[in-house]
Amino acid sequence: MPHLREENDYWRTPEFIEFTGKSEYRVLKFLMAHIVRESKGGHVPPGAYRIYRDFFKNGMLCASYSLRGIADIFGWKSSGHVCDLVNNLAKMKLIHIHKVPSPLGEKNIYQLGFYEGNWGKDDYKETMFFDVYFAVMAKIQKARIADRRERESRLNCSPDFLQEINDRLIQLDDERKARLEW
Repeated sequence: MPHLREENDYWRTPEFIEFTGKSEYRVLKFLMAHIVRESKGGHVPPGAYRIYRDFFKNGMLCASYSLRGIADIFGWKSSGHVCDLVNNLAKMKLIHIHKVPSPLGEKNIYQLGFYEGNWGKDDYKETMFFDVYFAVMAKIQKARIADRRERESRLNCSPDFLQEINDRLIQLDDERKARLEW
């Protein structure tokens, strides 16, 4: 069964925690849940065949949903609000928007990542733009923490403390030499 995953390290970054409080996060996760992939039986839901053929078959993980439909699902009054959220996600590079012609005008196809390998095989691997972005944020956060710890340890190593450690090492060395002479 398909599922949405988040690395634990993301939850250790202030950027991710702030992002999860935004409506953009909800819309992104909603779109991720609607990615069109190949099904085991080879059946694709009505209206998704074009996404399957033109995008999935070319290594892209894409979804499509009307702005009005997303607004209705989340109880928002304006599809313009959803448009702003989607554009914010695109600015963050968490999605890429492909505009394709349709009988009713232009339709947005939201690319959320790509895959390599063969669907249903061991070599199949998906990469979401979401994961690329927040994996970098997690690495930055780890570097921040390491830097903070290094600064703290330098502050804790005052000259008096270092002299005390050095004196203790000399004392232990003298005691060891005295034992060897007996």
